[in-house]
Amino acid sequence: MPFETILFDISDRVACITLNRPEKLNSFTTRMHEELREALEHQTATSEVLGIISRSPTDVQPVLDAIVESAARVCGIDDVMLRLRSGNAMTVRAHFGSLAVGLV
Repeated sequence: MPFETILFDISDRVACITLNRPEKLNSFTTRMHEELREALEHQTATSEVLGIISRSPTDVQPVLDAIVESAARVCGIDDVMLRLRSGNAMTVRAHFGSLAVGLV
């Protein structure tokens, strides 16, 4: 995820966000605020999914449910469906939102 006003790096399981407007003494702008919000939302979603993975090592369904819910939140959309390929067919494995699965 490319940013213009911040640097975002994950190393050794630690996320580091650096303000990157030295020519403006790192003064805040609306864009910087939005990029910080987006980076933090991404990290929050990632940590939630990883937490569920650690609590459900043998059950994949809670992980898939967390992924679609996080995707909806991070992308700002109302409905997300995750389908997995099984041979030539696509099977719905997780859904988040109010639309009926048969309509999506």
